[in-house]
Amino acid sequence: MKTTDRRHLLQLQRRIFRSLRAESRRLLGPQPESIVRYEREFERDFRAKRPLAIAKPELVRAVRAADVTFVADFHTFEQAQRTALRVLREAARPGENWIVGLELVSTRQQRELDDFQAGRISLEEFQRAIHYQEEWGFPWRNYAPLFQWARENDVRLIALNRPPELRALLDRRGQATRSQPRDGTERDLDKRDRWAAGVITDLFASAARAKTPPRLLVLYGELHVATAHLPRALQSVSRQFLGEPLSSIVIHQNHDGLYWKLARAGKENRSEILQLRKGLYCVLSGTPWAKLQSLVSWAEGLPGEGDAVAETDDEDGGEPTPVDYLSLMKTFGETLSELLGLKPVSWSGLQAWTIEQADFAHGFAHRDFTPWELRLLRSHVVANRRFYLPGGQLAYLGSPSINYAAELAAIHLLRQGTRTPGFVIHGANDYFRQALDAAFGFFGSLLINPRRKCDLPQDHARILRENRARSGAKLDQLARQLALESLRPGFAERPLPAKSAFPKAGAPASRKLEGALRGELAARYAGHIVGKRLHLAFLSGRASAADVREVFFPSEPAPHAERYARLLRLVAPAKAPRTKAESL
Repeated sequence: MKTTDRRHLLQLQRRIFRSLRAESRRLLGPQPESIVRYEREFERDFRAKRPLAIAKPELVRAVRAADVTFVADFHTFEQAQRTALRVLREAARPGENWIVGLELVSTRQQRELDDFQAGRISLEEFQRAIHYQEEWGFPWRNYAPLFQWARENDVRLIALNRPPELRALLDRRGQATRSQPRDGTERDLDKRDRWAAGVITDLFASAARAKTPPRLLVLYGELHVATAHLPRALQSVSRQFLGEPLSSIVIHQNHDGLYWKLARAGKENRSEILQLRKGLYCVLSGTPWAKLQSLVSWAEGLPGEGDAVAETDDEDGGEPTPVDYLSLMKTFGETLSELLGLKPVSWSGLQAWTIEQADFAHGFAHRDFTPWELRLLRSHVVANRRFYLPGGQLAYLGSPSINYAAELAAIHLLRQGTRTPGFVIHGANDYFRQALDAAFGFFGSLLINPRRKCDLPQDHARILRENRARSGAKLDQLARQLALESLRPGFAERPLPAKSAFPKAGAPASRKLEGALRGELAARYAGHIVGKRLHLAFLSGRASAADVREVFFPSEPAPHAERYARLLRLVAPAKAPRTKAESL
């Protein structure tokens, strides 16, 4: 990326961040002075002048060597909980005594937690039993995967939070309120830290004679896990009752100031795990603006938060709500347009629909689509796949996601800017059209969320090996094979491989449907990989805004295959990871 391109990108990202920060402050109101002091102590953890970038194995070794690992939790940001689960998956080994400590469950609800782990109640029944929405209230979907994984892998869950009735008792005695803060708020924060430290100490005391000593991963609010707060309380309490302090490390996440410091040096996308000092780390798994967007969406209390959603085909983060989608897409699209120097497009006719409006597909008139095309469209809705219909300017996001909003905003910008029609793949030309859509959409979403992941070449190869014996995965296997072939130099200049050729016009409807589905999946798989490589080339300066414009918005009309071939040549020198497992 040229210096001017990079400076422009950072300016646009900061503009989004400042806007969301102002909105979050408006929604949440002023913080009590005691919270401000507590946060000031939290910031001391980030005074390292030169944080050291480390690899994932080094962090995993530190986790395995500690008695207790504190992982910072930003409750509304799904990436925070995803990272905690990934750390646990990487560190835990079969047969070891791993335990997860949770802030979101109060200690008086340990029986319900045990009932869930023993299989006596379901995850949904557990959620109701602990009055989750009333007592915690942050998006349930963020935490559900951690609960499920712990039960499936026999990892014990421990409640750590001080019961709310004790905090309510302090309030009734005239201690802190948000509007009229008093010193009691700070004392309550300290007491919550010491309460959790006491529970952890009791846990290790009861396991003193166990053959396999426990290792504990604690997911707790980011301010609480500052070394001056809960970790210091644990050191004090465990030394008092166990004779020597438990060893611990702290993993912070997505610190705004640290991110912008790295961005000024051009290192924000090359430093995922940072060691601030011995036993103190920070993982950057998301961006400051994505983190704030999750908070704003939650604070607005809009519909859809906390609901279970279907699984998606790639890594995701954030949860805007239905009424936010169109404005989010317009903001993202206009930001991308400004960065690349594109002519403005109209957003007035665009509709942004989600899984809440999933029955819309039944309303399409048969004159708009052939019967097999209607089946294809409805299969996307049933499978919760996002898509864009240029004719009706419809963006279907499926499950709520900032990533999907940014991706479809980019595709709308591309289709409107080039006036490209077409939705269904009928042949090779349509395949390259959709691969370009997917590449530009993923590239656009990475400018909003650089930490977004997708299946990379080694991931596809691994899945192909694992699914070789599964006959039901044949369509997906063919799609992944075609996607990998699509990445090879010269692919666009040659006829499609026989197994990948699309049915001719007179073919039966079932074969057309199968061919279109296979082609769309392959185009998306390949496009995401190429979009990832383009993003890396853009950041490194190997591809400029002008280069991106010439590929996707050519000054002279060019066939889709030719433009795709040009894109492959543009990203070829980019050094990119080959599997998403290389990062957290």
